[in-house]
Amino acid sequence: MHCSVDDEVIVKKNSIPQTSFSFELKNPNVKITVPEIPFFDLQTHPLASANKPHLRYLGSGGNFHLSILTPTADPGMTPEDCAKSQVQYLGGQYNLQKGQYSLLKSNDGTTYSIYFYLKMGEFYQQNAYLLSGSENKYCVQVHISKMTDDQNDLPLWLKGFPNARIR
Repeated sequence: MHCSVDDEVIVKKNSIPQTSFSFELKNPNVKITVPEIPFFDLQTHPLASANKPHLRYLGSGGNFHLSILTPTADPGMTPEDCAKSQVQYLGGQYNLQKGQYSLLKSNDGTTYSIYFYLKMGEFYQQNAYLLSGSENKYCVQVHISKMTDDQNDLPLWLKGFPNARIR
């Protein structure tokens, strides 16, 4: 087991209010920054347990919903290995075909991401998965979603969050 549900979030007190999303956790030691979305608080994932320690945090703010998972990686997996594995899984889970998603890699090579949307009745669920690895023992998955009824939002969503990082 790689973490306990009771692991505490590392909180940095700052007199300047946060305006963009940033979150630090330990075990693994990871900092997640997504300047493209607003800051909001996260809580321990409600389904987290001793049997599901990879379920870490969940929260929402405005129209955004975000969850953090830290599944155990195979020994020696790099952030890129984690990302490839998770993209393959997500492609199958959502039945994504070429042209229905976009893939990005951060300039510093720490963060990989996939962006797509799903039609749900009269709405579109926009999905972003930020993917990385930590300590060659964990994969890190940050799922961000947002609902919209405006098709004009979709091309911008597929351009992704180029400044998002998992470090």
